[in-house]
Amino acid sequence: MTLISELTHNLRTVNFCLEHFFSEYVDIHLKKQTAKSYFSFWKNHIGPHLGNKPIDEVLLSDIEDLHLKLKDRPTTANRVLSLLSKFFSWCEKKGYVHKRLYLTRNLTRYQENKILRFLNQKQMKEIWDTIIRLETLNKLNIIPATALKLLILTGARKNEILSLQWSDLDLENYRLTLTDSKTGFKTIYLSQRAVDLITAMPKTSPFVFPGKSTSGHLFDLQWQWAHVLREANLPGRWRIHDLRHGFASAAVNNGGSLAFIGFLLGHKRTSTTERYAHVAENPAQALLDKVCGLIASD
Repeated sequence: MTLISELTHNLRTVNFCLEHFFSEYVDIHLKKQTAKSYFSFWKNHIGPHLGNKPIDEVLLSDIEDLHLKLKDRPTTANRVLSLLSKFFSWCEKKGYVHKRLYLTRNLTRYQENKILRFLNQKQMKEIWDTIIRLETLNKLNIIPATALKLLILTGARKNEILSLQWSDLDLENYRLTLTDSKTGFKTIYLSQRAVDLITAMPKTSPFVFPGKSTSGHLFDLQWQWAHVLREANLPGRWRIHDLRHGFASAAVNNGGSLAFIGFLLGHKRTSTTERYAHVAENPAQALLDKVCGLIASD
């Protein structure tokens, strides 16, 4: 090994390789939200634990120690392992390491106890009424207020609504066409109420919900959401994303089939929609009453 190649070899720390991994792979091939999460995992966990270690000296015990350190945060621990798996695979292709995939493949992921909570119809209506009340009192601007209303009326993801552009709209056919949603190309169907809300918005930007962020559109609704929850007197740690689950729950309890709800929400896999099956309030009883009413009507 020459002196130059030896110096280059010694510079290949985990942090050095991660910088190239992000610039050559993550920032180019992955969605912005995924890249943002990966960057957080790097800076908060992988970097402090492994960053200064030469890439070809990373051992299974090093990864195990990091995984164990995050045992109280199982979801984060598993996502960090997923990132490291992609990272070492990329490093192997680049010739930085040899046969290092086993470092993550042989580790058992932690069980993630996901609790899917649902806003019921009464709570959804209370949130809706609170938004209108705050908007009427000039305590909530029309832009975040309308964005929250659309999230309630469509079951869309937050970023799908906030990044919405006027060119995405096809209001005559009651739909939004998104070319780059979390699941790729996607159509969101609109009710007349949703169309009326969008039509009432002023056109001052290419984005329906313009903001002061570098992206050009409204980037976050967190403090407005917290304000609405306080005014609605809704206890618990409800998230904006829970509006999506609340929309699905309302659809299930008003006769929507799981297949159709998956279609409305833009699910690519039926297994994703099946988690809403247990939300229906005694669907067998409702079907029984309906059938008996048809057969034995007064």
